[in-house]
Amino acid sequence: MHAMTSQAQALGNEDSHAHALMHTHIHTHTRSHKRVPPQAEDLNDENSVLRRRAGLGEGERVDLTGLRMQREASVAQLRSLNALLERQVGARMFACVRLPPCV
Repeated sequence: MHAMTSQAQALGNEDSHAHALMHTHIHTHTRSHKRVPPQAEDLNDENSVLRRRAGLGEGERVDLTGLRMQREASVAQLRSLNALLERQVGARMFACVRLPPCV
């Protein structure tokens, strides 16, 4: 019985040590997250000002789906134009290259 009690105490000590380490770890990370760098505060302030100008609430989400689709369409058009121009330049360069006549 005495052996079981000392084992239980040892496990209890290990648990309390692990608990203390976890508490210290959480406390350290919580403290570091509470310190917000000045740049983040500036961005948060700017965000608040822009939201007020747009008539949005602090927690209101902004739907950017249309904006993203428009940007993706523009990128696709530019890529297509780029491919067309590359083909045209390649064709003109090929036409400009004169091969010696076959003998």
